[in-house]
Amino acid sequence: MSNQYKRNSNELLKELCLEYCGGKKCKVCGTDWLPICCYDFHHEKGAKDEEISKMIQRKHKLDAELKTELNKCAVVCSNCHRQVAAKLIRV
Repeated sequence: MSNQYKRNSNELLKELCLEYCGGKKCKVCGTDWLPICCYDFHHEKGAKDEEISKMIQRKHKLDAELKTELNKCAVVCSNCHRQVAAKLIRV
């Protein structure tokens, strides 16, 4: 599998994951105009079994396992995600 194809399929799956979570809109600041690469999945409910980004890299579809993990997450922009991680703001 070429790197270009893998990147494109990963981007498509991330887009499907964002749609599953309600779209590309940051739950903290409301930003909805950034490119897909600027949105993260912040685990806010339950124990994190695996990082969404790692699951996207190894999967080819939006399956039950991925949906279960996404149900624990909020969509946040990368800027807000870093502030949440630094405990400067809350989701």
